[in-house]
Amino acid sequence: MKYLCGILNSYLITWMVTNTALTTGTGLPQWKKFTVEEVPVPYAAPSAEGPLVDFVDQILAAKDADPHADVTALENEIDQLVYALYGLTKQEIAAVTRA
Repeated sequence: MKYLCGILNSYLITWMVTNTALTTGTGLPQWKKFTVEEVPVPYAAPSAEGPLVDFVDQILAAKDADPHADVTALENEIDQLVYALYGLTKQEIAAVTRA
């Protein structure tokens, strides 16, 4: 579950949902069941899930200790792992992050 949590909270998936999901009347993307079901979750062997799960655990621990903790660096690490899991090239990552 933490593997899935890390993927769904990554910048890439947030970008994808923002650009493909239905929006509210104010333009916010709707994370509805049918939207989330369409997210392609890459298979990873349990050993490959470890680093992503470790970063999720570190974020949870930091937020538990201090709800205002800055976890940006950990989120960036997760983003890099997710880009690799989806096999994105440097050009594709640049296109997503500048959007």
